[in-house]
Amino acid sequence: MHLSFDFAARSDIGLVRKSNQDSCYASSNILMVADGMGGHAGGDVASSIVVTYLSRLDTDDILVDDAANEIQQTLKDALTAISMRSARDSHLSGMGTTLSMLLRAGEKIVLAHIGDTRIYRYNKSGLERLTTDHTFVQGLIDEGEISESDAQNHPQRHFIMRALGDFDIVNTPDFQIFEAHPNERFLLCSDGLSGVVTDETIEKKLAQKISPTKVVTDLIQLSLKGSSMDNVTVVVGDTIDVSDKNQKIREAKPQVAGAVASDFEIPTKAKLTPAAKAALVIESATNKQSGLPVYVAEEDVVKKRISKLKIAVMGIIIGIIIVVGIFSVWAYSELNARYFIGVENSVVTVFKGIHTSVLGFKLYWPIESNGLQLSELPQAFQQRVNDGIVADTPEEVQRILDNLEAQINGSQSR
Repeated sequence: MHLSFDFAARSDIGLVRKSNQDSCYASSNILMVADGMGGHAGGDVASSIVVTYLSRLDTDDILVDDAANEIQQTLKDALTAISMRSARDSHLSGMGTTLSMLLRAGEKIVLAHIGDTRIYRYNKSGLERLTTDHTFVQGLIDEGEISESDAQNHPQRHFIMRALGDFDIVNTPDFQIFEAHPNERFLLCSDGLSGVVTDETIEKKLAQKISPTKVVTDLIQLSLKGSSMDNVTVVVGDTIDVSDKNQKIREAKPQVAGAVASDFEIPTKAKLTPAAKAALVIESATNKQSGLPVYVAEEDVVKKRISKLKIAVMGIIIGIIIVVGIFSVWAYSELNARYFIGVENSVVTVFKGIHTSVLGFKLYWPIESNGLQLSELPQAFQQRVNDGIVADTPEEVQRILDNLEAQINGSQSR
């Protein structure tokens, strides 16, 4: 038996976003989806870099015992490339991406996952989600504080706790290795699909005896009809036994879609040379005066013993004051940079901040309203506005408001 993927991949910019920050790749050996983080500059660049680097693993000769290490090393190279790009272009500082991928290694499949993109498997036993979202809300679910249904409308459901990128959060993926079997169907998708279309609907579509291309197209259409406010990316791969003479084999080149499709080139298999790494250090150090990120080796930390208790206590107090001060400045900066469209006094209103409260204090405040009445919107859009529609920029806020106004005008004209 020799297994392979029969595959299809597609990405749609969606109804609201100005650009597509998702990237995907599909071949007989690899399926992957990367969702550039919309709240960070250059999410499209980050997802493109990660997918491009990982595509160099698209070979038939990777052994299952080496696969996880190959993926980790390739991701290390991709993260170095992201850091170098950020050092060159200051406006890209802080870019990041999620990743979900399947790599066929012999008769096994290696799964790598970080972020809130998802991987599902459908077979005769039904639908199974193989990944766990690395989000703040998933943590609440795991701790039993909220239910899965509560999570659908939670204001922090998009907060990512682990991702790949140019910032200080955990960037190590989860790995799984499992047996590959013929006639299984795998779905990889961004939250533009999974956040709108229910698992029950997804299962019904995957169960249909139609081609991966048809499944991908239908799922994206279902997401758009469900008023998805994000990019929508879907990859489907069916496991087939290519050694079966009765099996129809579809010869197909790898498919790329989304941000990566605009300038795709498979990089060389060679790792970074010492000279390239040295160039990174020199380039980063050169940018130190301009405030760009500096990626140099950490200096050894000198451990000092403090003999007097009074000095130790004073140091702790000063440290607490500094931390509280830094956190306060950071918190205000974060809140002031976030937008969402919600409701105040039954009127659609633009807010700054995060749609939640802490100890009775609201972490948001209204900044403007265009007079749209919530009751005039179609029911599906009323629910979305009540939950709070997150926007990254003032321009995106305006596009969402225009879209809502168009929904009202369309409803009134019918």
